[in-house]
Amino acid sequence: MTTPDDAGYGQPPPYGQPAYGQPAYGQAYAPYGAPPGKTTPDGMPTSNPWRRLAAWIIDALIVGTITAIIGLPLLRSILDGFRVYFDQVRAAAEAGAPTPPSTAFVDSVSGDLYKFVVLQLLVSAVYQIPLHKYLGSTVGKLALGVRVRPLAHDGLPSWGQAVVRWAGQDLLAAVPTIGVLYRLLDSLWLLWDPRRQCLHDKIARTAVVDRRPPR
Repeated sequence: MTTPDDAGYGQPPPYGQPAYGQPAYGQAYAPYGAPPGKTTPDGMPTSNPWRRLAAWIIDALIVGTITAIIGLPLLRSILDGFRVYFDQVRAAAEAGAPTPPSTAFVDSVSGDLYKFVVLQLLVSAVYQIPLHKYLGSTVGKLALGVRVRPLAHDGLPSWGQAVVRWAGQDLLAAVPTIGVLYRLLDSLWLLWDPRRQCLHDKIARTAVVDRRPPR
């Protein structure tokens, strides 16, 4: 009669081979419920894109509100320039004269507009970089239960990763002409990326995961 030991059951596997039901050396099981492939290299599931979008909206509102409060004089100047140009257009229409060129309006507000954009970049940098470095999350990410971590291992991002991540998200998006297209591509990239990384995550080698991964 053949015993389990005779059949090979209960015997240690050959050297270098994993035991039955165990991951191979250097591999880790993805946590239960993680979508296939949507994990970090060490098996932690990356966050849902909709939660990331909601967190980004909250952060954008916070940064926009702070920027508007600090930059109120710039906003008033821009609105005054628009009001002057609108009055000129209306007066020309009433008199049957040609419409004033919009270039005059653009030239009159461009300086204040550029200052406002720079102010918004500074506010977003001061808001995002320290929070990502020390907490791994901004206010929006805390509210939605997601956090930023290095791609290769769990933990908090380094200062370099926090700075590069901000630059890859906000600074490049502020570049004239190509910034809008970059922002769109950066935001959509995670929809087809195997690890749900945006372009700024890839540049900084970070990933966005749930603060409390499923057990």
